[in-house]
Amino acid sequence: MKTVLFKKLKFPLIFIFTFLFNLFIAFGSTGTFDINTVMKWTKDFFIFGFWQAFAVNSTYPHLLNLIFYATGGLVKVLHFQVGAYENIFLLKSVAIIAFALIAVLLYYQASYRNSRMKLMAVLFLLNPAMVLNVSVQAYMDVFYLLALAGIFFMMSRMSRSKSIKSLSIFFIWIFLLVGPFLKWQFFIFWPSLIPVAIYLTYKEKKFKIAFIGLLISLALITFPLIPKAKSTFVLRLRVRALSQSFDRISNEKFVVANFGNLWQIVNGIRLILTGEKYLQDYLSVFTNPIPYWEDQRLKYQGRFLFLLVFGIFLLIATNKLRIIKKIVWYDYVLTLSLWTNVIYVLFNTSVHENHFIASVVISAFIFITNPSFKKFLLYTFFTLINFANLNFFYGLGQSGLFGYDYHLTLFNFNTSILISFSLIIFFLIYFIRFLKSKNSLLGWEDIKD
Repeated sequence: MKTVLFKKLKFPLIFIFTFLFNLFIAFGSTGTFDINTVMKWTKDFFIFGFWQAFAVNSTYPHLLNLIFYATGGLVKVLHFQVGAYENIFLLKSVAIIAFALIAVLLYYQASYRNSRMKLMAVLFLLNPAMVLNVSVQAYMDVFYLLALAGIFFMMSRMSRSKSIKSLSIFFIWIFLLVGPFLKWQFFIFWPSLIPVAIYLTYKEKKFKIAFIGLLISLALITFPLIPKAKSTFVLRLRVRALSQSFDRISNEKFVVANFGNLWQIVNGIRLILTGEKYLQDYLSVFTNPIPYWEDQRLKYQGRFLFLLVFGIFLLIATNKLRIIKKIVWYDYVLTLSLWTNVIYVLFNTSVHENHFIASVVISAFIFITNPSFKKFLLYTFFTLINFANLNFFYGLGQSGLFGYDYHLTLFNFNTSILISFSLIIFFLIYFIRFLKSKNSLLGWEDIKD
């Protein structure tokens, strides 16, 4: 009897423990620059009104800002000070709930595809890169990552009954449209996701349910624009504020290479050759945890390179579907989404330290769905490189975790430079594998007959 009861309670108990662990970490860490900025926005929402403050401040889309606004409202109801430590902890708690929901989707994915991976799915809440990203630094990417995980989960269910197919198509289209309004970086996955969503909708003849999903998505996006809008002029101002928030992150006045990518190398070499910096600046232990390397002459070259390289991968991968008949569309979407994230952070300009965290979630789905040692190494690689990168910029030291001064570096070298070279080498190796492979999952791992 006790054994049966333990089996039933094992995963819920582990889940509760890992969830409470994240809350414990969140409670013991202070806010970073980003979270303090969000708290300032929350204050302005209450002082000047949501849309007026949004038009002036935010680079995040309005649905995510409404989460900030609602959290600030709860803080006021509890008689806390808006923008104070309690507000930071509460917002972190909301982000941790979204993080936990991703783990829940991974758990059910494991239950459906490979039940022995259920424990790994629950332990995803202890992934060091994700804990650092969400519970310590409170990056709000976790909300759009939840939408991305929802698409992966729904696509994996498409091989089941007709009723589940209808429900899956419905939610796929909701997540596809709502996702960008939780974080603009969701747009980079559209070229990988939307063609497959259209194909699956056409294949299953689920046009009506897809249309309903689109309508509900549009309602969720547009409804916040309407309350207290007394004229069409006010509505136009709100739409304009929304487009301006996108412009603030999409129109680079200069390149900010504060992530370990190609532009770190390019800018570093240029500054060394022109005598503006010395080699030891890049090979010594860092003294400034936020080394913004700016180059106003690059502008949109990085975005062009990202789209060019991604386009090559998309064409080759799609062509391989005719040869690799064992790959289902779900596996295709997962691997192509992972390539999208790798190519984006390597070649796009103005990439920030938190933009690569999607690789951890995607590789977790790849590993848990069809586990193998190579896929575990892939998941481990993205976990470690994200942890090192996130720690370099804001990290455990600046967060003041339980009052201790952590100072993690990798062998006393500039972590960002190590990440740059590691990712470039990784990309070159797997690009060669990708080109040479004839019977493989887009180059990640060979498929056995």
